[in-house]
Amino acid sequence: MSNLNSKLDKADCLAYVKRFISMAPFYYIFTTRELLQLAEKRAQLDYFLYSAAKDGYLERLAWGVYRKLDARNKQVKPEQIAAIKRRAFAGSMTSIETEHSELATDASGEDAPMRAIHEKQFASLGSNSDLLFTHCIVNKAERIYKTEQVRLVMKRKGTRKFALGESRVAREFRRIWLKGQKYFSSNEVDLILINSTKQERLLLPALRKYLPQWISDCIPLGPYEALSVIVDSIKVRKEGRKGDFNKPGKRIIL
Repeated sequence: MSNLNSKLDKADCLAYVKRFISMAPFYYIFTTRELLQLAEKRAQLDYFLYSAAKDGYLERLAWGVYRKLDARNKQVKPEQIAAIKRRAFAGSMTSIETEHSELATDASGEDAPMRAIHEKQFASLGSNSDLLFTHCIVNKAERIYKTEQVRLVMKRKGTRKFALGESRVAREFRRIWLKGQKYFSSNEVDLILINSTKQERLLLPALRKYLPQWISDCIPLGPYEALSVIVDSIKVRKEGRKGDFNKPGKRIIL
């Protein structure tokens, strides 16, 4: 009896994985690492996912990243793939706003045409890593299909750079910070302030505490509306009113 149960267990070792995938919406993107907790052996899981993708049941978006193959699915941007893979390894990522292209020889031979590999960089709380991602660009109107290669590079950065957030103003300050003090000009801060909306300026006081001194000293104090809320932040939290200042157009970081 025990031998029979053992055989059944082995035959059904991916039952939870299959159930998870069958219950997932067609657009849900999942990773191999997400399924590891449902499988007994990694090799069995890898082979199942490989076979499912080969048979047309799953679509492999990148190494270790899948979703169900469905005509209703939309194209996924490389940045989304990078974020999904980073989350799978318990890390966060954010944009660095830098990208460039390089030419690479086609693997089919020396005389083959050169193709461009676009590189996009991200800051990461995890380890340094990079992913060469090939995706299909579809022009339905002209019925044109072509592939593009993108190298997604994740560079480990400090937590303060992440604390800035992903608002437009925060990304601008992070871009200046990553360039370094050697290449810094106070005119860059002036330009950010000139192009900031009233709502964006409400974020400035809170951003100053994360920025290095050589940047924060160039940001004027204010606006009054944000400063007055920050001064009363202890009272605001105690009264449970912190959410009042996270609304669009009135966001103030406490």
